[in-house]
Amino acid sequence: MTWHGKVKKLESPCSPRKVKGTPAERGFTLVELLIGISVISVGVIVDNVIAHRFAKWPGIGGGILGAMLCFAAILLSCDRIKVVIPDKECLAQGAKYICQIERADKGRNGVVRDEQGVIHWRYSTRENWPPRRWVENPFRKLDFVISAEGEPKDELVIRRISFVPSAFKIMEGGNTVGTIRVCSLLRIRYAIEIQGEEPMTFWLPLFTVRFYGESAKEPAIWVLVGPSKMQWNALIRPGLDARKIIAVLAFIHNEWWNYS
Repeated sequence: MTWHGKVKKLESPCSPRKVKGTPAERGFTLVELLIGISVISVGVIVDNVIAHRFAKWPGIGGGILGAMLCFAAILLSCDRIKVVIPDKECLAQGAKYICQIERADKGRNGVVRDEQGVIHWRYSTRENWPPRRWVENPFRKLDFVISAEGEPKDELVIRRISFVPSAFKIMEGGNTVGTIRVCSLLRIRYAIEIQGEEPMTFWLPLFTVRFYGESAKEPAIWVLVGPSKMQWNALIRPGLDARKIIAVLAFIHNEWWNYS
């Protein structure tokens, strides 16, 4: 299995900047797609206007001009994103897990396996609607609970703490050990903070099956979707808290599957 990820160094949890890397498969954002469609539309309009005014052949020039502008816009947008491929050490020593959503209970339950197929964690949802939480959780979003296989008390809970902007806290033993913040209306960027780790940003580019995460210093997470959207194949850089990171990835995977 080949791992690729698009990585951009971040200046703050929600504002990235690019880092150097090896070019690979690119993913486009919705904004870039709309820009391309808009340029094509303008080209078609120009083509029709010129064709109507000066006959058919000059109109072809307008269409060609529009196509060239569209192609240039796509190239400029692609140049912003660079890919960092995990090195041999990361591939050899990094933590590799498979997040698998189960079809039962509307796709809200799942398991996390290792490369050999051994289940390490299970996750599900749980009600928790104490009084006066309607402001931060007006639609009563369920808690996301992930626990070690065979150890149901060894659990991490991810709970909504803000509706707008969307934010969640990671809890262990009743204590907050991290936060997850959605930094995009399209849910393509998450800011992650875990105690003892550098702040991270996790990216889910549109129109690609390769996602990635980065810390303030270097790439940290690679995700490959497949063979179906219900399965994420994750690679985590050595030295990171794989237990908490895989809990976050399972949560984001569940959100992506149910709401994207």
